[in-house]
Amino acid sequence: MIKDSAGNHAQGVIINIRNEGLFPYLQRVGERDWVLYHRHRWLRPFAWLREGLVFFQKYVELLRKGKNVLSKRSQSSDRYEMLKKLGLILLPVLVQMASPHGKQKMASP
Repeated sequence: MIKDSAGNHAQGVIINIRNEGLFPYLQRVGERDWVLYHRHRWLRPFAWLREGLVFFQKYVELLRKGKNVLSKRSQSSDRYEMLKKLGLILLPVLVQMASPHGKQKMASP
């Protein structure tokens, strides 16, 4: 789940942006979270820019993680298919043995 620096979920961030507008929201959050601004108040006009860059950085990180997850999923799928072709996959057999429906009832004489 995507969260901002205050821990708000993405839906809450979108609602705040719709209510306040993009730049006022970035300005408010930048003033709240930017430690350097608290020491140097003259940086106030740049708080929205700094917060916009922080959001962009988080977006790029999410893209990288997404590509990484997709590539690992593809690799594991390829590995699974290879093991299946070699006859080394035992998971379906183990699942059948463990489930109560996998056991065959013996016919009574």
